[in-house]
Amino acid sequence: MQAAAELDLAGALPTGRLVVEASAGTGKTYAVAAFVTRLVAEDDIPIRQILVTTFTRVAAQELRDRIRLRLLGALEFLRSGGGLGARDSVEAALSACDAAQRTLRSQRLANAVSEFDTATISTIHGFCQRVLRMAGSNAQLAELGGSGSELVAEVVNDMLVAASTQAQTWDSSRLERIVKAKLGNPTARLWQADAAAGNGAAALDLVQRCVDEVNRRMLSTLSYDALLQTAVRLVGDPEAAALRAAVQARFAVAVVDEAQDTDPLQWQLFDALFPVAGRGRLIVVGDPKQSIYAFRGADVNSYLHARASAERKTLSTNFRSDQALLDVLNCLMAAAQFGPQIEYQPVQAAPGQQHKRAGSGAAVAELLVLPADYDSDLLHHSVVQKVRAVLDSDLQPAGTVARAARPGDVAILVDNRYLGRQLENALLRAGIPAVSGGTDAVTNSTACTELRSLLQALVWPAAQGPARRVALGWFGSQQLADLAVQDDAALVLMQESLAVWAVVLQRHGVAALGVQLLAREQTLQRMLAAGHGERRLTDLAHLLELLHERTHGSGTQPQLALDVLNDLGRLEETHELISRRVESDADAVQILTVHAAKGLQFPVVLVPIEWKQPAKMKHDRPPIYRNQPDDLERRIDVSWLLGKGQDEAWERVAAERAAEQARLLYVAVTRAQHKLVLWLASDEHAAATALYQCFGIQHVSSGAAQLSAQLAERIRDLGSSLLIADVAPGALAAVAALPRAVQNAQPEALRLAAPPPPVAQHFRRWSFSRIVARSAAHFDGGPAGMDEFLHPVEQEEIALAALPSAPAGLLAAQPAGTQFGTLVHAILQRTDASAAALEDEIALHVPRVGLAVKGLAQRPALVAGLAAALRTPLGPALNEVRLCDLQPAARLPELWFDLTLAEGSGQLRASDIGRLLADQLPKADVLRPYADRLAAAEFDIALSGMLTGSIDALLQLPGAAGQLLVVDYKSNRLAVPGAADAAQAYLPQQLCRSMEDNHYMLQALLYLVAAYRFLRWRTARPDPTVQLAGFAYLFVRGMLGPDTPRDATNNPAGVFAWQAPPGLIGSLSQLLAGRLQL
Repeated sequence: MQAAAELDLAGALPTGRLVVEASAGTGKTYAVAAFVTRLVAEDDIPIRQILVTTFTRVAAQELRDRIRLRLLGALEFLRSGGGLGARDSVEAALSACDAAQRTLRSQRLANAVSEFDTATISTIHGFCQRVLRMAGSNAQLAELGGSGSELVAEVVNDMLVAASTQAQTWDSSRLERIVKAKLGNPTARLWQADAAAGNGAAALDLVQRCVDEVNRRMLSTLSYDALLQTAVRLVGDPEAAALRAAVQARFAVAVVDEAQDTDPLQWQLFDALFPVAGRGRLIVVGDPKQSIYAFRGADVNSYLHARASAERKTLSTNFRSDQALLDVLNCLMAAAQFGPQIEYQPVQAAPGQQHKRAGSGAAVAELLVLPADYDSDLLHHSVVQKVRAVLDSDLQPAGTVARAARPGDVAILVDNRYLGRQLENALLRAGIPAVSGGTDAVTNSTACTELRSLLQALVWPAAQGPARRVALGWFGSQQLADLAVQDDAALVLMQESLAVWAVVLQRHGVAALGVQLLAREQTLQRMLAAGHGERRLTDLAHLLELLHERTHGSGTQPQLALDVLNDLGRLEETHELISRRVESDADAVQILTVHAAKGLQFPVVLVPIEWKQPAKMKHDRPPIYRNQPDDLERRIDVSWLLGKGQDEAWERVAAERAAEQARLLYVAVTRAQHKLVLWLASDEHAAATALYQCFGIQHVSSGAAQLSAQLAERIRDLGSSLLIADVAPGALAAVAALPRAVQNAQPEALRLAAPPPPVAQHFRRWSFSRIVARSAAHFDGGPAGMDEFLHPVEQEEIALAALPSAPAGLLAAQPAGTQFGTLVHAILQRTDASAAALEDEIALHVPRVGLAVKGLAQRPALVAGLAAALRTPLGPALNEVRLCDLQPAARLPELWFDLTLAEGSGQLRASDIGRLLADQLPKADVLRPYADRLAAAEFDIALSGMLTGSIDALLQLPGAAGQLLVVDYKSNRLAVPGAADAAQAYLPQQLCRSMEDNHYMLQALLYLVAAYRFLRWRTARPDPTVQLAGFAYLFVRGMLGPDTPRDATNNPAGVFAWQAPPGLIGSLSQLLAGRLQL
């Protein structure tokens, strides 16, 4: 195959079809974002006319985030007039024009940013839904896609009943599987070598009739497979020229990401809508070496066939790995084949990663040879020892100084969940923190069992059995011993709780039910009691999220929620929806399947996989294969239904699986940034494994010495960069704390054992108010999750007489206390501050939430006062923006959060926050005095568990940067009611004292950490600090509108705003997570 030319992302933009082959780490997503940015800025293609598709929903969300960030970065660069300096060749190309053209390009990018929600960046199935809507189809997508298992079973049963008068009998389970295979591979051909012999023709006819009947019954509710088929049929209809023209007018350019995971039907769709001879542009980005999703219908031969009709270019600069590691892979895999026409492409490290080259320094790659007769314990022990060795060494990422390796630097890639669980347990027993993700289905978890039991009890709340099961589980309060008592009162209480939860689910939905369940401290204590607490919390949150999405975020019946959960349980365990998520962002070794690790990167990667083909292939599914390796058409051997004649088919299946194993190996070894460790088998079957084949190891060696001799010629230039060593049998030393010495032992006499000291419980559900209350030594056991103090009710709160009139628009005459504060918060959360008739908008919400507030004075004054607050400029630090300037889309109200705190008793203390502030804040910073108070003994409180709270609002400020401001509304009464100079009490200097006295500064810092982590998750930026504009605490009683008094520095009353210095919030987040030692 002729070598492809290198792609220049700053070169001429494609005008027809272009295939970009990007090896692992060379920046596929980066290239897609660059193409979109240049098409918008240079070719004046609106963002709404660019179609971007990818393989999974997760990948689609990542693409959306990356493209938006790229557009924002390019816009910021062009608006600076080049003053920021081009960060890469793409920005240099954008600025290579005159000033007028730069202004025009800036405007195009600004339009793209403002209209970004109109962009179509989705999975191929999401695009198919759009095509069906454009065609006027009212077909609905089945909730969970797939091939409709229940419908297939129903059709098969009907067909077999109709055929029951015939002499031939059929295996219904086999018939169901072969029908599903055809539905999942619609372009595959039903095939039998000798259809005329025996019942071959009858088998072919029966399968085809079942498939046709399933498709007929799914016309109104489509599976994912049927959705794609319907879209292809619609656009391929010769009489559908108007539909094709409409789609082509809607999308001037299509970009297909992860194209190696497409299938023939998808290419038929793109060929019809963006033909080679047409005017539309089609940019295809992929890597056939990473095609590892055949079990989901991906067909790498389809990609290879499409590649032949397009201009082909490649990316060969790796931005992930050190040059020394790439030298090793380029050497060992130089002749590797990953399927027909799929060869290894050597890559070179980016300039920043070339500080380490082969032959210098310690080994960056290791091949560890296992004995021929090793057992699994030896492999597990070897992995643990290697992790320990890594943790005892230093890492030196490019451009940084060497640092000690941390558990979070290490990833272990496995090929099955059993191995993943075994390794996780081995690491935990050795005292090494480890978490897993993608190694199992969440529907197999304890959380799923508990949630199913709860939903069953909600369906039948009067039934004693389901209620007792819930009472003994996470969401109950009984112990197993309580069953012997048969306490009817306790059972009634449980049933009453179930009745309340059922109403919450019916009225407000799954999310509201989840909030109620997790707000119960007893629930958290039960979930966390037996260890693996974060694992359980993650699984439960995952399931609740899936149920929330599939019940459309609204109230639902318990039976429907239970049906959805059961439907999830019927999905393939490898389905992305139910693949278990990593339970923690704590500093721990990550254990992932190779499939789950695709697209990720890790400093150190360990791959303890045997890569063996099974000695005897399971024949529990029909063989799907190609007659020749490079054929586009696949066959489904129908003789499997008859249980005969498939030997040749299974041989072809085995060859295709071997090629996919090679591609899995490629994905695994290319996840590493700095170090890679592989384990090799050395038994008689090892030579046939993907590792031996791809690394060009011709003969099985009995040990490291023989393997080194066999590879000597090839690896000579690698020097010390590659280590080949034996895995020696031997016991793993246990890691355990030394037993405490026994003092005053009296072996000759019996003594009465002293009771153990009380257990110090640090792991709990914390909030800002709980931390402050503990510091003042008056914690009264208030509910976790409260984010404000429950102050004693003041006399003004219960007085019925109206207080003296306040100055116009001032809220000083309103009662003090918690009730009024809750009222203000509720009104502001519901109010559209941008409404033209603002007073009318506020008044709409006062009757709904204000009836219960006693002593509420002058309701019109309340409306006028809140309207004045919303019209108050927030000061020069925030560009004088007012809350009424912000549209609802720029406001995220009531952002609840749960943050994991450092694990381990006494590892994190509240006073550490003060020490960090004192270390990083300038002496002149307004928060600096508070840092000393926070670092004092008053806050020497051990923290562990979860930190919970609720941010009143997250506001997106006007401007291209789109910075987010954390806002909290305060109704504190700082002035005497009726005082003429009441507003003076709300000037920033006085607010600073109130912020410190009430510890609002601590609250604000915790809110900033929550917003920081939220942005890090949503934007995929490792450090989103630049997107945070700080916090603003708005004391509404002092905000009087445009005429609000100001201090000598022009800052308005009622507004306390602060922005953290660079790096502080990231450091604080690391501190709370236990990753920063002071």
